[in-house]
Amino acid sequence: MDVKSRSRARLRSLLVLLPVLCSACTTGVGGEEGGEQAAEQGGLDLFPLYRNQQFDDRGEFSILWPLSNFEWDQDGELSWTVPFHVHWTQGEQVEVTAVPALPPLYLHRRDLDFENRTFFPLYSRTTKGARTERSLLLWLLEWARYEGEDDLSALSVFPLFQWREEGVGTMLSFLRVLELAPTGPAVSLLDIDRTGLSYSTEEDRPALSLDVASVFGRIVNLFHYDDEGSHLDLRFLTLLASEDLSLFQYRWPHEDAPEADTGRTILFPLYFNIQHDTRTRSRIYWPFYGSTARGEQVLGRYILFPLLRLRDDPERQLTGFDFLWPLIGRERTALETTTWFQPLFKFIGYEDGYEWTVALNMFGYGRKGERSRLRLFWFPWEL
Repeated sequence: MDVKSRSRARLRSLLVLLPVLCSACTTGVGGEEGGEQAAEQGGLDLFPLYRNQQFDDRGEFSILWPLSNFEWDQDGELSWTVPFHVHWTQGEQVEVTAVPALPPLYLHRRDLDFENRTFFPLYSRTTKGARTERSLLLWLLEWARYEGEDDLSALSVFPLFQWREEGVGTMLSFLRVLELAPTGPAVSLLDIDRTGLSYSTEEDRPALSLDVASVFGRIVNLFHYDDEGSHLDLRFLTLLASEDLSLFQYRWPHEDAPEADTGRTILFPLYFNIQHDTRTRSRIYWPFYGSTARGEQVLGRYILFPLLRLRDDPERQLTGFDFLWPLIGRERTALETTTWFQPLFKFIGYEDGYEWTVALNMFGYGRKGERSRLRLFWFPWEL
């Protein structure tokens, strides 16, 4: 029993003296000159229990890593004490402090032309350039001002309304909740946007954009109106955030506006009036009859679409037909003739060769002039 007690006492003494011995070995070798050189190049390291390393251009101090740590170099410093705080800097511009480390109830972030202080969930203050934004009670109330100005540039009472100045105009929303970038809000009763411009040859003027009853990032939108850019757009009951899937759609160019060359009026799926460019227009009375014309010249006819489409365009030297579009068809141009019966086969005839493919172009073979090509699993191989 006495032997065991003495052994334990010696072990405890060794553990107590070990850091001292290590420190002496690290910093005391070589007399005063050796001690100064070692102090410049190292320190004590009992990782992960204790570390104290100091160099000319960097250093590190930690106790029970990773519970606590402090390190620095010429670029900045990093320190944490789990779970109480985390802090780091990078140069003179970047600084971040969080207390506690996760989740932070106090957060301070500073960057070039940006600074934020948040006392979660009570108060937040963010400065971006000359603009300062403040919020109370987890962003239930938000407002913003520009430096040197008394008037507000933004105000919102979540989720009742949101208002802000942006660009040349203002934006106003009612009952708007949760942004789903980049498409829009999860729910919004009314959005009024006057930040865009309406173009014309005489002078540009502020535009108006209006959305009523939008949900799921405007995947469903009851009503939309805007005269931004070179066109006026009017849509009713838009699905999947697609203009082409609107029950009613009206898009018409502003008079003499730049790039105002297209337009359409659609009552889906009964009536289509589409202006492809300044000369070409299609009118379809679905499903009975439709036509595409360039001026007074008819280029295509649609009979019980998609049963039959006939095409004849002398300007492009193109003729052809589609039956049960797009399953069966034939198209001829000045350089080639294409015949298809999808998904079974397609045949292209050239002046000096041919090419055929099957199973949606998965396999095929062709020859044009002195060159031949084999297609295997969609990949072409020159022969």
